[in-house]
Amino acid sequence: MLKSNFTTPFTRLPAALFALLFALPPASAGADGGDLLWRYPGIENVVCIDWIEDIDGDGRPDVLMETYDAGASGDHLYAISGASSGLGDLIWSIHPPGGPSNSGGYGDACLRTAPDLNGDNVQDVLLGTAWGGRTVYAIDGPTGGIIWDFDTYSDSPPTPPESGWVYGVNWIGDNTGDGIPEIIFCTGSDSDAMYCVNGATGAVLWYLLGPDAFFDCCNIGDVNGDGYDDAAFGSGDSGQRLTVMSGPGLGGGVPHQLWYRDYSGTVYSVAALPDINGDDIPEVLAGAWNNTVTCHSGANGTVLWTGPVGSYVMRIDVIGDVNDDGTPDIAVASWASLARVISGSDGTTLWTTPVGDDCWAIDGIEDVTGDGIPDVVAGSFDQKIYLMNGIDGTIEWYYTTNAKLLSVRGTPDLDGNNVPDVIGGTQRLTVGGDIYAVQGGEPISDVNDQASGSLTLAGFPGVKAQGPLALTLNQPNPFLGRTQWRMETVRDGLPVTLDVINTQGQRIRRLASKLSLDRGIHTFDWDTRNDHGRVAPAGIYFLRLTAAGETLTSEKAVLVR
Repeated sequence: MLKSNFTTPFTRLPAALFALLFALPPASAGADGGDLLWRYPGIENVVCIDWIEDIDGDGRPDVLMETYDAGASGDHLYAISGASSGLGDLIWSIHPPGGPSNSGGYGDACLRTAPDLNGDNVQDVLLGTAWGGRTVYAIDGPTGGIIWDFDTYSDSPPTPPESGWVYGVNWIGDNTGDGIPEIIFCTGSDSDAMYCVNGATGAVLWYLLGPDAFFDCCNIGDVNGDGYDDAAFGSGDSGQRLTVMSGPGLGGGVPHQLWYRDYSGTVYSVAALPDINGDDIPEVLAGAWNNTVTCHSGANGTVLWTGPVGSYVMRIDVIGDVNDDGTPDIAVASWASLARVISGSDGTTLWTTPVGDDCWAIDGIEDVTGDGIPDVVAGSFDQKIYLMNGIDGTIEWYYTTNAKLLSVRGTPDLDGNNVPDVIGGTQRLTVGGDIYAVQGGEPISDVNDQASGSLTLAGFPGVKAQGPLALTLNQPNPFLGRTQWRMETVRDGLPVTLDVINTQGQRIRRLASKLSLDRGIHTFDWDTRNDHGRVAPAGIYFLRLTAAGETLTSEKAVLVR
């Protein structure tokens, strides 16, 4: 989580966003879906994809793709309008310089949407490249301009620099005090190292050489109680290990390894899981080539459970609670010809669904089927993108592409029907793969508009609200396990209702119902659980506040897993 800083100014919500936020969602979504919304060609394999908040001004999320393989020429990172139809509408594309060959990325962890890094209040983009590029880029979301780059050929410790393929890139909360998240990444080849760099400038904060190539890294939240995010790294080849590092290190550029655990196979994918052993510290997941997913105590690395999956693990994703036990569960992609979901509580397999070939690509998606449970998207070497019911793995639909799937993601609604959608990227050497946007599902009732109330936001502290109430930005934001809003009321006995809602306007959690508040500052926490006690999936949420005939809605709150 970002380190809390409640001196952040209030921000006025644009009036145009009210219309977007207060459309009532459909009563439920049907399982009918799987229709192509649009596609866009790449120059080579589409190795990694992601979605990003609206960057072209149409009010809908947009899409990123990295397309590269050795010898490809031309732009390889693309931003495409999520609201496209037919052939995708290109927002921007770039071929950033780096290393001796300006090469592109490799693997399904090399591209990541990041929180705002340059102060324009829009998400930005992280890219790590391999081959002869070996560079990390922080990229402006709206324009594709380079904010900074870190070329391991020239910028990497030690002296002289040692370069490395950048396999994984991610972000953690601010630990330098500038309010901007920091960036973590991991390399193979010659450097074989873990890095944390300043999110605003790319300057090295700490670096630690590892036992061999690192393939993935992630934000795990604060596991050592210092108030800052920490990070997990997975390595392999001759150094098969899960390593957990302090986010800020010891200061002065000195890294601080909190703990590590050796493995009998490459640790290829890592993720964070909310606390399951009662110590209020997040846990750490490792998907490995010893054919298991293992859950470790975030505090000390103790094994809490091991889930056998029968094949090399390629990707794990924490998808939300699908078995109603109060703990998020995990989708697993592997070399097996099936998609798998395992219990976050104990690692037991909840379901498997056979597909036609290896299933290397998997992701969670917000509920599409209307049962209130997150669903799963998967991509197989059988050239199909699948939507699977989160409860039991039933295939709701599939879409046949032109090649093997290397990357899939669930996205918020792209086509305006208030149902989440799906993107997938394919492998096609020489002729180039494609990215596909596929409709997640069909609404079964009309969408009606709801009028919004007026909005008054004020500064904190020292600036009074101009109306009966005011609402802050939540902190931390983005957040992993908990976030907090502050509200100011200027009238005693004001009855307030507070709801956390998703991008479709659906209530996720009621935090207060006609709660009588005296004038002053009040805080409200959300622990990411919904009204049924299940943990909400990663995505964008808002706090909707109703009082004294007014309805206020916060800026977006970004929940990560």
